[in-house]
Amino acid sequence: MSIEYDFGGGLVADPLAALEEGQGADVRIRGYHQGVITWDTQATVASVIEDFARWCALDVVDLWSPPESILRWLHHGEDAVREEALRAMVALGPLREKPGGGRASASSLSAWSAARWTFYGPSKSPSAARLARGLKHFRSAAQGADQQAWETTWGAQRAELERRLAVAMRPQSVNERLSLHRQARYESWPQAWIDALSLDDD
Repeated sequence: MSIEYDFGGGLVADPLAALEEGQGADVRIRGYHQGVITWDTQATVASVIEDFARWCALDVVDLWSPPESILRWLHHGEDAVREEALRAMVALGPLREKPGGGRASASSLSAWSAARWTFYGPSKSPSAARLARGLKHFRSAAQGADQQAWETTWGAQRAELERRLAVAMRPQSVNERLSLHRQARYESWPQAWIDALSLDDD
């Protein structure tokens, strides 16, 4: 055990599992040294989760054809374009029916859903469950029926979320960062934390 995350559902080593089992945008992170808690910190990371959700949706944006406003929202999260992009998402809902009565593919619908849920992240709603649904839609779009693809997608998401959390949650104090960096290397913390805690990362 080296580091654990808790979004309200209990401490676990996988930040993505913690997010999906959680209840909000407040995260608690514990670091361990030889099994003893040496670092325990909490913060609200709504913007980190929202950015992460948009990153996930963008990873499968090629599976459908969103208009420019939605692409701008997914790339930048601009408040100025949010309402326009949300209206476009709502308008696209009924268009799931193709001309002639055919339905859009399951992967296209999942990618559309992944983008839709980015509008209801923690800063707009206290519920992390909605965001988790978006992430699950993203995974189903990327994985199909292939178990290896599911595991690869989960691993990529976990690594990206861990990287974002590490950058957002690392201590501001140089001395504390140096101390934690030594600990992270000794305890073989995830590489994202070793990189984020290094002063060379600034």
